Amino acid sequence: MSTEDIGGELMAHAQDDLMHGLIEEAKRGDKDLARNLLWQFYYHVECGEPLPPHLLKYFAECFHRILEEEVTAGEALNIEGIAYRSKAQDGRVRDKAIAQMVLMRAHNDHHKGAVERARDWVAKETGFSCSHVDDVYEKYRGELLAFHAEYDAWPLITRPPKN
Repeated sequence: MSTEDIGGELMAHAQDDLMHGLIEEAKRGDKDLARNLLWQFYYHVECGEPLPPHLLKYFAECFHRILEEEVTAGEALNIEGIAYRSKAQDGRVRDKAIAQMVLMRAHNDHHKGAVERARDWVAKETGFSCSHVDDVYEKYRGELLAFHAEYDAWPLITRPPKN
């Protein structure tokens, strides 16, 4: 086994451990983290990205609780009591989330104009202008693509509040 294979295997284990740890925290009651995992699920599905195995297992367990234990969806997803938060996020976090939404949406669209279509969708979803979405996309694109290339995953993000 080459050192590159070993490095890739170690990185995959580190990603699995991180996701497992985040899921365990959500199960223990970290509602913000549980909400973040739910957004991750949504964006992966919406953008055609493969779901990490631990995330699939977590949501399968949540759905099982809804179907078999007859608990509410909010309780099963560990987000009971969370309302949509309109409070202002840190601008950098919000802008990075907007840029990542564009990247994830455009990532699997191999046709001409994919970024423009993704930008328009993100602008509509968030209420920010296309020019703002373009600006933050250009600002954070390289950083997010480097993370994706290194870890073969997108960073955890939260949905930016509507503008």
